[in-house]
Amino acid sequence: MIQNHHKLPPLAGQFVGLHDLTTVKPCVVCLPFDERKGMYAHKCLMPINGQINMSGKVIYFSAHHSGMFIDDHKGYYPSPTQYDWATAIGYDRQDNFVGFNLTRNQVPNQNVYNENTLWLNHALYPLPPVSFRRDNDKWYITDQANSGSIDLIFSPTVHTNIEKKVLFVESRYNAPYGYFDGYIDYGQQQQRLDISRLFGMGEDFYLKV
Repeated sequence: MIQNHHKLPPLAGQFVGLHDLTTVKPCVVCLPFDERKGMYAHKCLMPINGQINMSGKVIYFSAHHSGMFIDDHKGYYPSPTQYDWATAIGYDRQDNFVGFNLTRNQVPNQNVYNENTLWLNHALYPLPPVSFRRDNDKWYITDQANSGSIDLIFSPTVHTNIEKKVLFVESRYNAPYGYFDGYIDYGQQQQRLDISRLFGMGEDFYLKV
């Protein structure tokens, strides 16, 4: 339950993610930062049931047309810690259930070790390493090899920025919400998935302690 804030109405919600391994395919990885330190990540696109109650107006979410993305990860990150991340979820123009996870972090040899994944109608497709570039409030995400297999533009619409610096500790966190356009080539036959106005978010993170 979220109490009314300023002039906004109170909000309550309840959701159940259907993490059924007979129908969904999670991405579960252990990635090394060096010989002694690494990270674990469990990410999955799945359908949900639930509802939101906003001042008595109830909005229902059905597993046939709704989904969620779980992102559970832990690790012994280097210092300073720095990564770029982008994710999106929704339906394309052909009514395919689509989601992706794209990360550029400090794991070496990302041709072997990465968590880049496309979900398409609950099938899972590994993706290659990616690069991030920002220019004029746009994010440009491409495959690291510049082969043309991934080409996305992220257009932020809502910004969340947190910057703190106290003595030797410095943190910069930029996590906007917005829309992705472009394409992703996937599978052994490198089929092309066109992406248009797919809702998602990104993170530009830096932490020095």
